[in-house]
Amino acid sequence: MKESWGYRVWADYFNLGLSRKDGRKVPKSLAVNSPTPNTFIEAAKRLGIRAEVVQAKHPKRPTKQTFYVLVEKKWNKQELIRRLGMAIKGLNPS
Repeated sequence: MKESWGYRVWADYFNLGLSRKDGRKVPKSLAVNSPTPNTFIEAAKRLGIRAEVVQAKHPKRPTKQTFYVLVEKKWNKQELIRRLGMAIKGLNPS
């Protein structure tokens, strides 16, 4: 299903336990151990944007249950990921 109002942002983008090759998209300085859905919702609230958590399996890892967050398109996706990373890091310093 295509979501026209938001970007799909996978939890793995922020997982400190993953390498860039395995799917982390933020630098280690903005990554956290085991990001939770609530962390993303709180980070989105801090940024003043709409967010919705969806439980799913990532296409590259179909055996592992994870989630993505559908996040309002306020910035381009790369900028949104960077801002979310800063907000998440502020909520969950690890």
